[in-house]
Amino acid sequence: MAVPRIENAVALHIILVAAVGLGLFVSRRMIDPARLLVPCNDNSISLPLKQETVTTAHIIAYICLIPPLIILITEFLRWHLDDEEWLPVKQMTLFSLWVPKLVQSLYICIGNFLYGAALTMMTVELGKKIAGRLRPHFIDACKPTNLVQFCEASRTQQYTVDLICSNKRGEINARESFPSAHAAASFYIAVYLLTYLQLRMSWKSVIVPVMRPMMQFAFIQVAFVIALTRVRDHYHFYSDVAAGAILGILCAFITLIHATQRVLCCVTHCENRGVLLLLNSVLFGTARKPTDIRLPKAAKEVNVPVPHSLITKGLQLEQTSPPSKSSQKIEKSRFLE
Repeated sequence: MAVPRIENAVALHIILVAAVGLGLFVSRRMIDPARLLVPCNDNSISLPLKQETVTTAHIIAYICLIPPLIILITEFLRWHLDDEEWLPVKQMTLFSLWVPKLVQSLYICIGNFLYGAALTMMTVELGKKIAGRLRPHFIDACKPTNLVQFCEASRTQQYTVDLICSNKRGEINARESFPSAHAAASFYIAVYLLTYLQLRMSWKSVIVPVMRPMMQFAFIQVAFVIALTRVRDHYHFYSDVAAGAILGILCAFITLIHATQRVLCCVTHCENRGVLLLLNSVLFGTARKPTDIRLPKAAKEVNVPVPHSLITKGLQLEQTSPPSKSSQKIEKSRFLE
């Protein structure tokens, strides 16, 4: 049997990541946000411009360093424990060179995370350009030169586009309030790592039941704090942060569903494997048997009716014969006792 070669797959992954990165760069640098009408006496956009608590450089470093480091440590520990069930089952070659299974696992899990993060940021950037919502510090960042004349002319009409900003660069950034990129990125990281740790950090140890929930709550808390600092620093409204958080969570779930469907993160043996395979069967129509899902013995003996709609979608469960009258009498006597 020939060993699969992955040159084409790796090249395709690199092209896709480069295309997403190029699209993000072009959108960020060369496309201006929509110019909404500016209300004259709107106090919600007249807050002072403050220094950011969490800058863009901080969030980029957070995305590129912390999750890959967590994944690297987790995969190395699994490899060190020699848990073959959690490593890719197929041996691959790259340019006629054997690719170690640990390297495959790292490439798949980290690459999947970074690709989903790039798509999340591109979606956020698209929303910013189309919405063009003014930040709470818009007036302070814009530094208009004709504010008095603008307000006098606005007495008869509420909105106008004749406001002239002296800080052109600050004006562009001040028109990108919705949705919050910081909230989207931080919640994407939190949900992705929360699920990843639940699936992968499951070796038998007295430390795991303590460390895993602590790390999961830590990532959720970090995301929550980052989102709140954007409101406190007058960079976003609460609705911007909420929309960014929802977007990040949805993107993380889409990435994880894609990963579990193609078994990209090597989800072969874990506590929630039955739930994942059952979910994939319903969503994607992949045929699964109870032996594949590895349900408990007691659960296999339960008669579960199988709707026709599930059968046509590919979820085929082994139907057991109905219990005999003698077994029903025995169960009834046990219940009465």
